[in-house]
Amino acid sequence: MKKQSLIDYLDDGVQNLDFDGTLAWNWLKHERAFELEMEFYVENQSGHKIVDSDDTESVEPIITFDDAILLYDQTKPFDFDPEDYLVTLGFNGKKGWTKGQADAFLDVLQDTLDNGESDLLDFVSDDSIQTFNLKWDEVEFQKQLAARQDETQQLNYPKF
Repeated sequence: MKKQSLIDYLDDGVQNLDFDGTLAWNWLKHERAFELEMEFYVENQSGHKIVDSDDTESVEPIITFDDAILLYDQTKPFDFDPEDYLVTLGFNGKKGWTKGQADAFLDVLQDTLDNGESDLLDFVSDDSIQTFNLKWDEVEFQKQLAARQDETQQLNYPKF
């Protein structure tokens, strides 16, 4: 049986998540990194005026929200702006992550998607909520990592 690479394992896991939006991987081979793009959609049934981060107003019937997560090789220099991402998580060069790390990531990602969908619906339908931001729960991620520290099977960075 062929060993699964980190991105293959994560892609399989992402395909099995319960999410009504779009999830897509970008493999930045030269930087040895992966971006997970997340796109949320919600109906603006009541026609609320939505103002995005660029101060663009919209009353479109479908509101779209985008964010991304960066997974990067922490052993290789890579210049990126953490503000461009929901969260940035390093992996250990060609060793990648352990299965426990990947499973912790997928579990917290599912929670992030669930909470994001719910919060975005609330934002669009409740005039008293002024802002919407997707949230990554770092405390929960660390708890999940600790609970899975015995899952040491390596998911290596893929060869190309």
